[in-house]
Amino acid sequence: MSFAYYELTTFCIKIIVSEYRMKQNIYGYERLLVRYEERLETLDIPKENNKIIIDFKKYLFLKHYSIARILK
Repeated sequence: MSFAYYELTTFCIKIIVSEYRMKQNIYGYERLLVRYEERLETLDIPKENNKIIIDFKKYLFLKHYSIARILK
């Protein structure tokens, strides 16, 4: 595989991902996620549980789950 082909493929993937994110943005999922994180900080739960929830959210992002799926 040539370097030019790799660069073109990477560029196309970035465009597809950005278009996908723009489509999701109309539903306000990013804003909802921020609000849930803020509410999580104010809840009266143990710090250890709070950390587990945040770590699980990070894990889901690393597995490339969409924001909508993470909020479910």
